[in-house]
Amino acid sequence: MVRTCPNCGSTEIDEDAARGDATCTGCGTVLEESIVVTENQFQERAGGSGHTLVGQFVSAERAAANNFNGMGSQESREVTYAKGKKVIDELSSQLRINSHCLNTAFNFFKMCVQRNLTRGRNRSSVVAVCLYITCRLENTAHLLLDFSDVTQINVFDLGRNLNFISRSLRINLPATDPCLYIMRFACVLDFGEKQKEVVNLATRLVQRMKRDWMSTGRRPTGICGAALLIAARSLNFNRSIGDIVRVVHISESVIRKRLDEFSQTPSGSLTIDEFSTVDLEHSEDPPAYRDARRRAREDQLRKEAEQAESMADQLGVLEADVEAALEKKRKEKFSKSPFAKLVSEDLGLEKGGDEMVRTEILNTVFKAAEDEPSSIVGPPKWPNALR
Repeated sequence: MVRTCPNCGSTEIDEDAARGDATCTGCGTVLEESIVVTENQFQERAGGSGHTLVGQFVSAERAAANNFNGMGSQESREVTYAKGKKVIDELSSQLRINSHCLNTAFNFFKMCVQRNLTRGRNRSSVVAVCLYITCRLENTAHLLLDFSDVTQINVFDLGRNLNFISRSLRINLPATDPCLYIMRFACVLDFGEKQKEVVNLATRLVQRMKRDWMSTGRRPTGICGAALLIAARSLNFNRSIGDIVRVVHISESVIRKRLDEFSQTPSGSLTIDEFSTVDLEHSEDPPAYRDARRRAREDQLRKEAEQAESMADQLGVLEADVEAALEKKRKEKFSKSPFAKLVSEDLGLEKGGDEMVRTEILNTVFKAAEDEPSSIVGPPKWPNALR
């Protein structure tokens, strides 16, 4: 019969006869402790003088004797477990983590040791990550930055170790609910007697932001900071963005960005009384989706403007070419008309005369004919100077 874990239903059970325990590799639950091993093995001594018992007696948490006579030292893995357990107790005491989270964190640490995930990594960093994973699974109001402050380890190093350990142990961390941190940050901001009202309004704002897809893929501290700022100012508390930034440990630009995104939603146009009494059923599109659509529209308008400008330039060039062709056609037609021949005879120009003078006179006459086409009825009367 296949043995399964009663907690998660996994069939991957790690039984270690040396430690005397059985642990589920799926969720880290210790199924059995201090298992009694009834199998005995003996080996022959050098020279064939006798036999010695193979193995050692090991308890669940303490190291035992190294041989049958009781003389020896602790195993290195047991020493690692003991040191890890000590660090877990210290961190949990400083961060005020519930005691029921300690066993789960310790099981995660043992799984890291068994799979050699602690090699090349600081023990405090691994323990902090195991505790943070437990806090995420238990939905407690602890940030990764809190563990960074206590252990004095860079928060980005903790983040890298968190991603590595969670992937190695195949732990799917749930999304953090920003509502968990509202009370914590409100206590630091000190709203006095109206703290409950501020917390309720900020929680309602966070829930509205979650329905409008503002919290998906965003840090929960930014959502909490924006909600607390709106709630504080709505209840006549003089709290600036700088005050919020110092409490939630987020940049000022992130707070302003969340406020701008909330102002673009239908809820952002409501008053405080309307927001407290009216629950809009419609949910907005995610801000990233709205920004992408806005940028796409701007790009489309810019491309259309560029195309219109290019077409206007091409039409201008084409219009100039058409006008030049029509002008040339009109001049050629006029030069072949009887009127042009009459002008040439009145001026006394011969075929071999000056073409430049003739062209100039014809252009002048053609321009006058265009300006006043009805004024010329018969043959023109030229001035005496031209006769």
